[in-house]
Amino acid sequence: MTTIQKHLPWLLPLLCVLAIAPLTPGIDLSVERYFFREGHFQNNGFLNFMYVFGVIPGWILALGSLGIVILSYVYPYWKPWRIYALIPLLTMILGAGVVIDKSFKDHWGRPRPKQIKEFGGHQQFHPFYKPNLNVQPEPAKSFPSGHCSMGFIFFSLAFAGRRAGKEWVFKLGIALAFILGTLLAYTRMAQGGHFFSDVFMSAIIMWWTSLFVNWLVFQEWIYKR
Repeated sequence: MTTIQKHLPWLLPLLCVLAIAPLTPGIDLSVERYFFREGHFQNNGFLNFMYVFGVIPGWILALGSLGIVILSYVYPYWKPWRIYALIPLLTMILGAGVVIDKSFKDHWGRPRPKQIKEFGGHQQFHPFYKPNLNVQPEPAKSFPSGHCSMGFIFFSLAFAGRRAGKEWVFKLGIALAFILGTLLAYTRMAQGGHFFSDVFMSAIIMWWTSLFVNWLVFQEWIYKR
């Protein structure tokens, strides 16, 4: 395996971000114009269901992983599975929690689609790569999407499955990440809660976090514990 092939899982998403970023202002506004009809964004039973219940599978994965980690210290049967359960658990804590929710959303200052002037709000549109760190007249927490991170967390299940030699788990994790991530992305964009670039970067962040945690937990100083 060449050096480029070895680092492709890290580099390819970065190249995608660099290629797509300049186009996102136009994409963001075009997508939201599609959903903005007769003075308001969409609101229906399916969107409400996905908003409330679409995050539950991600929580089941994270809490199930926590349960395995706890059981591994009580029952020897679960100990071999501890290392694999740490991947989804730490991805939830670091990716969805620390990076997306506490670091970016709370401080980046990007207004949601329904908050900008183009769609009846009072704030200016900002591309995702131009943070507005000043005090906002109202909470501006569009970047990135926290809801979508709960779908894309299944990237971590894919990496855990591959580490465990379970290729079917890897494929299941990838499929669930794209299916749930896409459904949650559609939901939040249709509701005027997020731009395309918010959900796109949520996927990238969760992919990178899953990769990092996958590497971290199998370092020798942790693996031997």
